[in-house]
Amino acid sequence: MKTLTLKLRQHTPLIHFQHYQDNATLRASEVKPLLDRFILNTLGNGNYEAGRQVANERDWLVSSDYGALNYRLRISTEKGKKVPVYNINKLKDDARKGKKLLPYPLYFGNMSADYNNPEEFRRFSFPDIVYLKFYFSPLSDGNGRRTLYEYLADSDLLSRFFMRTNFGTRASKGFGSFYVSDDDDLYVSPDEIHSGYSFVVNLKKWPFRNLRVNGTEEYEKLFKTIEIFYKSLRSGINELKGKDEHVFCFKSLAYKYCTERLERKWDKRAILEAFYGEDNRWDVQACDIKDMFGFSTDEQWKKQGDKLEKRINGRGNNQVPTRMQSPLLFKPIYKNRDECAVYLIFKENEVKLDEFIQSGNVKVKSRLRGKSVLIDFPESFSLTDFFNYILDSLELDTYVEQEFQNHLYFKILDNIFGQLKKQN
Repeated sequence: MKTLTLKLRQHTPLIHFQHYQDNATLRASEVKPLLDRFILNTLGNGNYEAGRQVANERDWLVSSDYGALNYRLRISTEKGKKVPVYNINKLKDDARKGKKLLPYPLYFGNMSADYNNPEEFRRFSFPDIVYLKFYFSPLSDGNGRRTLYEYLADSDLLSRFFMRTNFGTRASKGFGSFYVSDDDDLYVSPDEIHSGYSFVVNLKKWPFRNLRVNGTEEYEKLFKTIEIFYKSLRSGINELKGKDEHVFCFKSLAYKYCTERLERKWDKRAILEAFYGEDNRWDVQACDIKDMFGFSTDEQWKKQGDKLEKRINGRGNNQVPTRMQSPLLFKPIYKNRDECAVYLIFKENEVKLDEFIQSGNVKVKSRLRGKSVLIDFPESFSLTDFFNYILDSLELDTYVEQEFQNHLYFKILDNIFGQLKKQN
């Protein structure tokens, strides 16, 4: 039986649902199905069924009826080392409420969880080094073509898989990032594989080092940086001092793309008009562009004291989806102790974005008003087109009001978009 061992290095904490068990780390039951699908999609040049047919012809499948490839996978950590597990959220003494749980960037799952229930309250798992051992069947197709072992051992496929994949909860936001260790024979530099956008965060240099977070560990600052950038794309940023004083405002770049590139009304404007009596400023059709970054089913509108429920309003006989993962995945990989490269991975095909768009439009219901409004999706959406347009047209000095340009968030966004513009 042929075996292949792959050494992985962990770059960001894994939010593990079984953190309370010994040596909680990557699970073969999570990795293998994702890897199998990636291999079959690669074999089929993006077509899963075509790839399954190729694998079946080569005797690579466990059964011709399924897409499981014929190998076993075992995952282990370094011998003699216990997997470190630590709290995601910090606790703070509060005179009125006792212990108060502080939020963590991009992860909110613990805020309503029972702190004393390990099955409910999640923690970080961080073993640093993980080994994947593949056990291959000795079967060959007998036609002189490569075996599955040879296919994986003699290519960059495993590096490409881990470049496009994170694991655990909130994987698309950069948690659970693993990549082939640079001292492994199958290591390929991420910059050789990735042809898209990326930016580097140096937590020891201005402006990133000046970020204030609830804890002291470096990853919280990294995820705060990703959160600031992601909000600039999707929802926009509105930082307040007290209840009314605006200290930083950044209009969503999805708004810019929707109103300028698509020449449609921003979905927020349509909601304000439908539920809260705002005047109709643009006599054009509304468009839900924000949910192209991942569909959220509920939204809190704190200023209006309302909660919005969002559901897909299907067309014809289309199967109606209830959720869609974000097609934008953040892949953090540390270059050295201080510098972390954040790669932007576009996964429209994997999350079936086109099918989601064609499924219908979105029905938004106000609990406060008891009314609903239908908002169309765009006819099509591409992250490549989105970023190309934004990076070609965005000038932060004019896009952000002067009074907010001394804020640290502006300096961080100016740094990131400056890096991205050089790659456009």
